Amino acid sequence: MSNIDKILKEAVEGYEAPYDASIWDNISSQLSPMEDAFRESVKGHEAPYNPSAWSAIKNQIGSSSTLFQWIAGSAAAVTLVVGAIAFIPSDDSTPVERPTASKIDTNSAIVLNDNKTTVDKITTNETTPLVENEIANNNTTDENLNIAENNTDLSNPLVNDNGNTQESDDSVDQPDNNNNQGDGIAVVTTIETPEDNDPVDVVELKYSADFSVSEDEVCAGEKIIFNPKVVKGNAIYVWDFGDGAYSSESSASHLFETAGNYNVILTVRDKSTNKVLATSKESVTINGLPNIEFSWEKDNAIIPTVDFINLTEEGQDWAWKVNGRMISDKNEFEYTFRDKGIYTVELSATNNDGCENQMQEQITVDSDYDLFAPNAFTPNGDGSNETFIPKALLLMDKEFTMMIYDQPGNLVYTTQSASEPWDGRAADNTVAPGGSYIWRVMLKNGNGQIEEYKGQLIMIR
Repeated sequence: MSNIDKILKEAVEGYEAPYDASIWDNISSQLSPMEDAFRESVKGHEAPYNPSAWSAIKNQIGSSSTLFQWIAGSAAAVTLVVGAIAFIPSDDSTPVERPTASKIDTNSAIVLNDNKTTVDKITTNETTPLVENEIANNNTTDENLNIAENNTDLSNPLVNDNGNTQESDDSVDQPDNNNNQGDGIAVVTTIETPEDNDPVDVVELKYSADFSVSEDEVCAGEKIIFNPKVVKGNAIYVWDFGDGAYSSESSASHLFETAGNYNVILTVRDKSTNKVLATSKESVTINGLPNIEFSWEKDNAIIPTVDFINLTEEGQDWAWKVNGRMISDKNEFEYTFRDKGIYTVELSATNNDGCENQMQEQITVDSDYDLFAPNAFTPNGDGSNETFIPKALLLMDKEFTMMIYDQPGNLVYTTQSASEPWDGRAADNTVAPGGSYIWRVMLKNGNGQIEEYKGQLIMIR
């Protein structure tokens, strides 16, 4: 018995419909359209003829009233049977070849920028035929479930324990373990939804900790700038400068205060897990500074001339400054503070490594200084205040020249000895008239420099 015979027999088995002739006549007039519907439904199907099965069905037909019910039930059964026939595969094992749907995202271009990794999709219309013996059926759901289960074995954070794809950022970095100096590798995995049936794209990204140094040898107190050669937004940059100082800036600068050789280490870490992605090391040399030191002393308590003594252990290219003005380039120097005020004295020097250092001290001067010269004298022969010379010239053992001018500017007197003050006589030994005169002193200080002093003098007769 064929499949159709079995189905029809099971559909009417046990059913008894009463016979009604009038109903049967009404139905008979409609059999032509119904037969056409049946014929269209089973068109192309040939079922073997079985007289015994047909007789069994005929014996179950009673009155015409029950015939309608039987026909209605049989029509429903035939419809189900025809529908089943449409889905029953033929015994022929010849594969059905049909084009597959166009695949999307077969190629992925990974684009790196400073902040994230994006995936640029490239669409192709590649058509792939089904492989041999591949039959289209209703197993698509099972295949998708298998794909989801297989994806969980990829250890990708985008797929949870249930095999479901989770939402994520444009890219996920999964670096390999790399604690050695040099480049690190992170795995960026992009997983499409299971329905796409596309393979998982795995892209390896290299993380570099290499960096540049503005100077690899400097003096203590000078700043060095460190710049990574590659900066990625999903990484943390940790600098170890080797002197106990650290920085988390991507580009860092550091000032080394103590001389020595230092290993500067850059560690690149994952921003989410703090995992070490790459490390790199560079060495820098810090040269020491000369140890500047000086002291001072005064030869005379009332004269504001100070001798400065250089106590620096080693150095060269000396520079003495007073209130920022260069005074001397000698190892030691002397300076006279002629005006009242506070002065800043600075000594700077360099060493054999070319490193410069300086030291400053402050000096306070209580009064103005003009060689303590009197503003008048009386050469009248009474034995009191008979001569003129600045008192400082009597206290210092310095080379000098003193000159006296009258108001028109004529030179009246000159001397280079503290024991030869002006007694009121002219150069030709004649008596000079009383009145106002100008005095001028050119003094050679301890630095070998000439200092000039001048003032106004009244001679009273």
